[in-house]
Amino acid sequence: MVSILDRIGVGIIGCGEISKLHIRGYINLVKKAKIVAISDIIEERVRSFSEEFSVDKWYTDYEQLLKVEDIDTVDICAPHNLHTEIVIKALEAGKHVICEKPIALTLEEADQMIRAAERAHKKLMIAHNLRFMAQFQKTKEIINKGTLGKLGLITINVRSGSAYESKNWRLSKKVSGGGALMAEGIHFLDLLRWYVGEADQVLGITEKVLDKEREVEDNAVILLRFKDGTHAYYVQSSTMKRPYPEWKIEICGSKGSLVTDLKGELMIYSEELKQNFNGWFTNQHIGDQYADSFRNEIEQFIDCIKEDRTPPVTGEEGKASLRLLLSVYKSAETNEWVKLSTL
Repeated sequence: MVSILDRIGVGIIGCGEISKLHIRGYINLVKKAKIVAISDIIEERVRSFSEEFSVDKWYTDYEQLLKVEDIDTVDICAPHNLHTEIVIKALEAGKHVICEKPIALTLEEADQMIRAAERAHKKLMIAHNLRFMAQFQKTKEIINKGTLGKLGLITINVRSGSAYESKNWRLSKKVSGGGALMAEGIHFLDLLRWYVGEADQVLGITEKVLDKEREVEDNAVILLRFKDGTHAYYVQSSTMKRPYPEWKIEICGSKGSLVTDLKGELMIYSEELKQNFNGWFTNQHIGDQYADSFRNEIEQFIDCIKEDRTPPVTGEEGKASLRLLLSVYKSAETNEWVKLSTL
């Protein structure tokens, strides 16, 4: 076990936009971790990152990074189809691993990663960062306290414009595994699982609305039935013509309701709370803490390594969220309700 006084040595694999948020998270945790090396297959890009973030060691071959002895853990920000290969090799090299979502493209690949972590006796965490945003953690606390009573219906609406050019790897089904749902939707499906538990059945519609020639969906509508009887309605679109995204979550329970959105507003109505604003109790304005969520998840992972604890989002959790998303895709293909137990 790493000494609690030591700084964790980190290697970053993949220098895309998401890795900048990860790197800044480590920089804000300078007393706990140090970025030792970074890698990317594009030399110009990895060289630029090394200069921007003052990282001395950089490689265009990630396997060279895995040989660096000062690296205790690897943070994988590579395209989705590379997750399985890199995660397994990192674990076999004796490194702990935090990997961007989705865990993999198939459940079989996820199992391979989970087994590799068990064999290596190393930590594997999947970076579902929304679980570490303050407003979503507060929502989880409110649900767990029973303030809303028995949950009945959860609605989630996510709107954004297309953020990717035609050559971006996220528009390749072979590389990304899917479109809007794989890029953003899996985060919110993971939140639903975190709040409610496992789903029983799903009915999904996915469409290519703006560009029929693209390989992956830009719109989706999903109905979910959970094992505890809760229902959910999820709408995802990356075709909104406006300069900034938006999302909104509404939760209805037997004792009250909760509404939260991108601005960080968290409004609650409950029989158990004193109301003070048109019948609503406004808990607080938390604000947009998206960037902070990366620092928060990284800090928890580092602490788990130092204290030899199970990470908050294990490989099994990552696999369960992937299973839910793959069930949606199967439903969209068959035009039928899909029971998760069949996958």
